[in-house]
Amino acid sequence: MMFHYRFFFLIAAMTLVHGGADLAAQSKVGPNVLLVIARGIGPGDIGSGEERKVKTPNLSKLMEQGTRFDRFYLNSVDEEENFHALMTGSYPKGGAEGEDAASRNNRGLGNVFKGKGHRTAFIGCWQGGPLGHPTGRYFDEFFGANGRSEAEDPYPIFVHRNERKFEIYENRSKFREKKYVEDMYLNACLNFIRINQPIRQFPDRRWFLAYAPFFTGPAEGLAERTGNGFVKHGISEFDPEKWAQSEKNKADQIRRLDRFMGQLMDRVARTEIPGKTAVVLVTVSGAHNDGGTKASLLGSQGKHLGEKGTLFEGALRVPAIVWWPEQVGAGSYGHPVSLANVHSVLAGWSGTGAVQGTAPSLFKKEQKNALIWNHHGEGPHSQAIVDGKWKLIVEKPSGQRRLYDLESDQDETLDRSGEQPVVLERLTQRLKASQSED
Repeated sequence: MMFHYRFFFLIAAMTLVHGGADLAAQSKVGPNVLLVIARGIGPGDIGSGEERKVKTPNLSKLMEQGTRFDRFYLNSVDEEENFHALMTGSYPKGGAEGEDAASRNNRGLGNVFKGKGHRTAFIGCWQGGPLGHPTGRYFDEFFGANGRSEAEDPYPIFVHRNERKFEIYENRSKFREKKYVEDMYLNACLNFIRINQPIRQFPDRRWFLAYAPFFTGPAEGLAERTGNGFVKHGISEFDPEKWAQSEKNKADQIRRLDRFMGQLMDRVARTEIPGKTAVVLVTVSGAHNDGGTKASLLGSQGKHLGEKGTLFEGALRVPAIVWWPEQVGAGSYGHPVSLANVHSVLAGWSGTGAVQGTAPSLFKKEQKNALIWNHHGEGPHSQAIVDGKWKLIVEKPSGQRRLYDLESDQDETLDRSGEQPVVLERLTQRLKASQSED
């Protein structure tokens, strides 16, 4: 029954045929952009070294050919707030100095690309919350789950196709093989890229695709029902391992993301005009111990300590890769960058296609202020601020302050507050100012 989502994206092709004259008239348009929005992936989950328990060759290749961000931060401990920051460029309240969130709240990323002549689609789990439905103001097309509660079932009886519900009959029947919804999402992505590739009649045709697979992170609803927050889908290469089943399933989902990225990059390569497609991988939540797993088993935090619910580097840092070889080059970038900065950079790519320079030089223009976190939920920390190499964490309920030099102490084990009273006071005042705004 593959035709279901092929038919859905045939609508895109028909629309482009009727609107092709307008697109062809735009001689200068930005690149195609594939934005992959993962979840539950820490900085140590990507790599292909012999010592690794889970190898990700396709993601590693993407990282080698593109720019890797070594200090890429979430804007919040809340996944939905991070999604909002990415989609709109607005920081969670009190999350950056001098940021007027209200002025940027209506700049939906899909809408920015639509306004520049791109065909836009969102496929996967939409966590827009207060942003509302993804179609209309934000994207031309939507195929996926509208919110986490819908996304937690890997074999749902329906998904959304634009503003209507699309029933998956196989998942209602007791006598048919059930459809794994993430396979449907991947095929929809592959078809969207194929259908919207430039052709002779419309050489300037461009697209923007945001793909948000849900399976890489834990599903709380699934964990409550089964005690295991990750789906076991088919035979796994990790079945022989002497790990808890939840760890095997988590490892298998990381490998699945890697395979899916390989298929997406193959499709991009087959339809690519050199220099006309950029691929960006980010994640809206990082290393965690959810779903019966331990982040330390697979080394999800990388070289850092901490996991979901804390404000340590191992929880706030996540992988980020920008791949656009002809324009931004390869390498790594070690200065702080956050999800909200991605919005501004991508919005800049939507227009002329004349972007030059390395990815770091592009992001450096966006991240000029300290990054601040105000955490009101459960966990050992209430606030944190990163300003250059310095990081201040406020513990709760004691209010004790700990100052770390991240250049020399990535593990955040040596409190420097007694040695650096001036830095301590400066960062403390910034935190107090942000709290008054919160």
